[in-house]
Amino acid sequence: MDLFEWALKITGKRLQPSSLATYKSWFGTYQTRLAEPGEDVLPSQPGRESTEQMLRALEGQGDYLTQKRTLALLAWVYRTLQRHGHDLQDQTEAIEGLYRAGHRTTHDAMPPSLQQRLIEAAHAQAKGWKGTRLVAMVRLLTDAALKTSELIRLETGDIQGDDPYTLQIRRAAETRLLPLSADTSSALRDWLAVHPAALSSHVFVRDAGGLPMDASTVWRQLVRVATAAGIDSEAQLIGTGAIRASKAKELIAQGLSTQEISRFLGHRQADSTGELLSRIR
Repeated sequence: MDLFEWALKITGKRLQPSSLATYKSWFGTYQTRLAEPGEDVLPSQPGRESTEQMLRALEGQGDYLTQKRTLALLAWVYRTLQRHGHDLQDQTEAIEGLYRAGHRTTHDAMPPSLQQRLIEAAHAQAKGWKGTRLVAMVRLLTDAALKTSELIRLETGDIQGDDPYTLQIRRAAETRLLPLSADTSSALRDWLAVHPAALSSHVFVRDAGGLPMDASTVWRQLVRVATAAGIDSEAQLIGTGAIRASKAKELIAQGLSTQEISRFLGHRQADSTGELLSRIR
């Protein structure tokens, strides 16, 4: 039982299944990244990390909003457990100011050369079905700029049309269609041909039993590609948040309006896109 689950248990707090899955994913992926944040001495568990370790782990969570929400979740967990007598460090208060409106001035974006290096590294490791999955995943992320949650939920029925494919992304009552490049379509077609769980509706699975990918596995795959590409020092730039910022920057260069970019990225409000565009570097 991790700290988040323990905090839920001692408070008796009940969450909707979808919210519980989201929060567990945030806490779990933070915990995974915390275990490998750098070359210094590692904390044994969440609640033992330094401010610097917390920041590095948060920066790998994805986009700015996801980092901010993860920080809020950590603050609730740590402060709840402290109130119930647990001896935990709580570095969240020390860095909360960094996530207030107007304080963070930039969003990191991948240069095109870095994206290409990731793709080339994925191809170089394409051995067996996991290698084919890796190529399709990296191609799809750099082409369609999906959120991690969207990639995980993707089902085979969401891949539509002939080659090149169109991707259908569904969220509540909203649906957006994303045309894919010929290279991405080819990578997806190769992956589906060797998909180890033919009866699973999930496009990306983590094992032959058909279990869907989780956020921790997605992150580890991206780190694996970055390592193979020789860009460990730039690992903070390989999350899906950085990929989405990179795509937004690319779409700006193509002359798309804020509203068009907002629809592509799946933002519910154009203000969110405007905030992102104003901070990309």
